[in-house]
Amino acid sequence: MVHNLAAGIIGRQPGKHWTACWLAAHKDELKTGYLSPINAARKKADSALYYSLYFELIGRRLSEYNIQPQNMYNMDEKGFLIGFLKKLRRIFSKAAFTSGRVKHVNQDGNREWITILATICVDGMYLSPGLIYQAVSGNIQDSWLQDFDPNKQSCFFSLLLTGWTNDDLGYSWLTTLFDRETKVKAR
Repeated sequence: MVHNLAAGIIGRQPGKHWTACWLAAHKDELKTGYLSPINAARKKADSALYYSLYFELIGRRLSEYNIQPQNMYNMDEKGFLIGFLKKLRRIFSKAAFTSGRVKHVNQDGNREWITILATICVDGMYLSPGLIYQAVSGNIQDSWLQDFDPNKQSCFFSLLLTGWTNDDLGYSWLTTLFDRETKVKAR
């Protein structure tokens, strides 16, 4: 991109190594680095104030209802873009990098997804993971499950058009996986 901008300014294509030489000449002001992609909505919600308010509220509820550690679980979902799991190299000022303002690059989300659901209890016990594949048909393909041995491993598989969780899948996960695996623990 920098190479193309320079070409537009000078009216011709700069040499093959012009960008690297230009960056070296401005190394006191500029830095290059690889940035991890992050969804724009998630970036906007990443706020110390929101985190503080959340943990204050959670702390009040735990005390109010006397919830014990063995009854506290965290379930999280992480979506992966199939074929787009790489960092992107960008140029930015050293001041922006040092201050921590530059950590991620936004992505539009227009790609195929697979989502993993992971659940752990405060006491260290964890539940079988859940995998949500993006698929139109209701059939899981063998190629998706390479090296999976159902006799040795436990996993909850699902297919959705989006590859993301929804209310119906959440209910199914809660009633089939969470209830079953936490009842075993309670015995």
